[in-house]
Amino acid sequence: PNPQQVFQQAIQTAQGQFDQLRQRIAPFGGNSDFDIPDFKPNSQRSKKFLQKIEISANIQNTRHNSFFPLSSDLGFSAGYKPNERLIIGLGGSYRVGWGTSFSNIKITHQGVGLRSFLDWKVKGGFYISGGYEQNYFAEIRNISQLRDYSAWKTSALLGVSKKYNIGKKKKGEMKILYDFFSQTKIPKTSAVLVRLGFGL
Repeated sequence: PNPQQVFQQAIQTAQGQFDQLRQRIAPFGGNSDFDIPDFKPNSQRSKKFLQKIEISANIQNTRHNSFFPLSSDLGFSAGYKPNERLIIGLGGSYRVGWGTSFSNIKITHQGVGLRSFLDWKVKGGFYISGGYEQNYFAEIRNISQLRDYSAWKTSALLGVSKKYNIGKKKKGEMKILYDFFSQTKIPKTSAVLVRLGFGL
């Protein structure tokens, strides 16, 4: 038999079967291009490693009364974004004390912390946020104090966060987190944490 003729017949048979399959799919919402509905390519795949890093800062206040903050936690973090929905990161924090009132302002070093976090995008600018932290919250008079590992307190956090635009280039963020280990600390700390942040 003529090899070219056999090859052409095979092509025509395959094309016919393909057309029949396409006609069967059409009533169920398929189309001739076989588009995948709601498919979004991973835009992070084409970026270099450093372009996937997001640097951010946040602040969390502990209030002495309704007006004056007793202390503020200043946090800095670097998050890695492997895709559009997930951010994994590490960071640190520094706690500064402000004194007891407007008439008695005294800046002191009240602690440091190490942080890890994970943000999973749910919808729009809303994320489910979790984290694990180690904090040393006591007045620091000497660096050697930080070597006392028993004084470090653990926090396991879970909550929600909202990211929003500030102007054209800057992004803001608000996190509301629940600390599952707050009741085990001495003295007890607030179980609900509110952090306001922005991208650098």
